[in-house]
Amino acid sequence: LVDSQNSLNNSNFVNLIGKNTDVPGNTIINNGEPQTLSYTLAGNAETVNVDILDESGKLVATLNEKSVPAGANSIAWNGRDAKGKSLPEGKYTFNVHATDANDKDVESTSFISGVVSEVVFENGEAFAIVNGTKVPAEQITRVTQA
Repeated sequence: LVDSQNSLNNSNFVNLIGKNTDVPGNTIINNGEPQTLSYTLAGNAETVNVDILDESGKLVATLNEKSVPAGANSIAWNGRDAKGKSLPEGKYTFNVHATDANDKDVESTSFISGVVSEVVFENGEAFAIVNGTKVPAEQITRVTQA
């Protein structure tokens, strides 16, 4: 019975291939197309700064938003640096820093959105490969058609 349950779960995870997903994380792939950077805020924020860093950890751009509500939010990044120059394709990370009207930190959680390219199974656990990052399948928070 346990083996048949595992097989059923594994076949369900395989159905994620080709689907859009949101998973906790902050790694994005700059492929020359605009990227949506998603995050949640624990409370309302007066200011949100999203820092974009290259693979070496160098700050290449900062995106700013004002008066951002608590809950799920996103901001678009056009793949350009702070001077408007197109950045090379590759992996980048983003960090969200939010403060309220009293300049106190607002807790944030970053999410990456991407298409599941494959599902791998290791030691009975399923992992989805999203934007080149291996993520435990149970951490997927949203699935939509690609």
